[in-house]
Amino acid sequence: MVSYIVRAATESDTQAILDLIVELADYEKMADQVRLRVEQLKCSGFRADGEPWFHAKVAAIVDPCGECDIVGYSIYFFKHDILSNSRSVYMEDLYVKPAYRNRGIGVALWRSVAAHGVQEKCSSLRFAVLSWNEPSIKFYKSQGASDITTTRGVRAYRLKLSQPDQSSS
Repeated sequence: MVSYIVRAATESDTQAILDLIVELADYEKMADQVRLRVEQLKCSGFRADGEPWFHAKVAAIVDPCGECDIVGYSIYFFKHDILSNSRSVYMEDLYVKPAYRNRGIGVALWRSVAAHGVQEKCSSLRFAVLSWNEPSIKFYKSQGASDITTTRGVRAYRLKLSQPDQSSS
């Protein structure tokens, strides 16, 4: 049995996290869209003012000598829903290297993010998954997640903020 730990990420984990972000992007057929660099990840997640733009958890395999190898991560942030006056945690990414899947590591990362949400008085954990990603959909459903795509009647949009004044009305 593989021994692993899940813990809050530290600044020294950023290269390993970025490597996993690239792996996930490749799996999601979006590798050409990765623009993030290690320094940007450090600046956003481990800000000098103590107010990170995101939180991260890492899963690390511990070898018999006590050395750790990061094999999974999750990035998430907190948000507030004005209408319901409730907080939620939004999970941007959850990824475990293929060789380490089906060992409880993804579940442990998921639960760690959820526990942080509970600690912060959040009422829900939200996330998006690509419609073709059946293994992930199956995983999330096995954890009790429900698909709100059709029940809420919501579509997601994105607006680039570099040129907002040039949008058409």
